[in-house]
Amino acid sequence: MFYLLVIKSIGILPVALAMGSFLFLIFLLSYHTLQKSFREVEQCREAYLETSRNKYQIANQIVNVLREKGDDSFSYDKMLSLGSTLMSTQVNIEENMRANVGVQKEIDLLQAIITNTPQLKQDSQIQELVNQLVTKDTSYLIAYKKYAYNLKYYNNFVAKMPSKLVAQIAGFKKFA
Repeated sequence: MFYLLVIKSIGILPVALAMGSFLFLIFLLSYHTLQKSFREVEQCREAYLETSRNKYQIANQIVNVLREKGDDSFSYDKMLSLGSTLMSTQVNIEENMRANVGVQKEIDLLQAIITNTPQLKQDSQIQELVNQLVTKDTSYLIAYKKYAYNLKYYNNFVAKMPSKLVAQIAGFKKFA
């Protein structure tokens, strides 16, 4: 009843214009947020990939030092295979994450070998590399959590109305 009274006293054109403007503002805000969230996800993904590569490189340095010292108790081939996946720019993020899990298992094994071998445990070069690895592991975990948070925020925003309609119109899609 109230709406009919308002429309009769004001007219249909101003009401339609106000509603259209309101919908346009919602579209603009949703589009801007989608763009910003998409950029954040991309930046966080690149930071995550870069920290995982840095972590692998330090682990690879440790393996090379062990090989120079004549310790062949570590399987170098698996680390190289995982490293090629990590270093590749052609691999999608899911494969990269699987490779990171594999590298972490190899790093855990590597650290167990170093911890249980007294001469390696006392080697200053290896201990320095292990300390660098621990530091890179911390930055890797931070980058991963930031990427996961931004990915979840973006995917949730794309899935909810009215941004879902804006995303479909503008071509934004959920990440897998």
